[in-house]
Amino acid sequence: MEIVQTAGFTLAILVIASLVLSWLNAMTIQQVVNRTGKANSQLWLMKPGILVHELLHAIVGWLFGVGISGFSMRPDQDSAAHVTFNYNRHSLRQRLGVGLASAAPVWGIGGILLAVGKRAWFHNVPFSALLNVGPQPDWPWVIGWSLLTILLTFGASLSPQDLKNTLIGLPIVVILLGLAALLTAWLWPAGITIWRQANILLSAVVVIMAVIAMVVNRLLALF
Repeated sequence: MEIVQTAGFTLAILVIASLVLSWLNAMTIQQVVNRTGKANSQLWLMKPGILVHELLHAIVGWLFGVGISGFSMRPDQDSAAHVTFNYNRHSLRQRLGVGLASAAPVWGIGGILLAVGKRAWFHNVPFSALLNVGPQPDWPWVIGWSLLTILLTFGASLSPQDLKNTLIGLPIVVILLGLAALLTAWLWPAGITIWRQANILLSAVVVIMAVIAMVVNRLLALF
């Protein structure tokens, strides 16, 4: 049961977030480009998300020893920016690295907003007590977190190639998450509660990003 509520829930959140946010953001970005006549990399609202998106690809890949054969923040006919990986298919570490690096814009941005959001809304409240204590907003942090969320939302999406590359490391990620849940339950039982609470917050972050993308999409459709 602990595996389902921790590793299983985390995996489900990230898979759903990758598919839903990628779909919503692709529609919204296309509408923005159609309305403005500019590439999304030229729009200030999109630039922070694109920058973080590509940096997460590159940094996570590099940490796992994956070769970066191309890195560009300039738009071309296929994308606003890109990172190209060169990896050894026989290396489990590099296959895991490609999978994690390809999905990094979703789980990385989700993690950043989760950490900052925890500080903004639940300062000094431990993860294990989140369900028992209401929000305790630190308003300057809340304002900063809100702006950060808006700016990074459009970077939390995966291209078709990103989704394809994510599958390369997905089986290894599933195994590692399951092992992490078992070890946590065995060595640090209190960590299971913290993991569950983190999953709840991550779910909220994903929902908020989806709402932002939908609102921008609808506003563009109306005006």
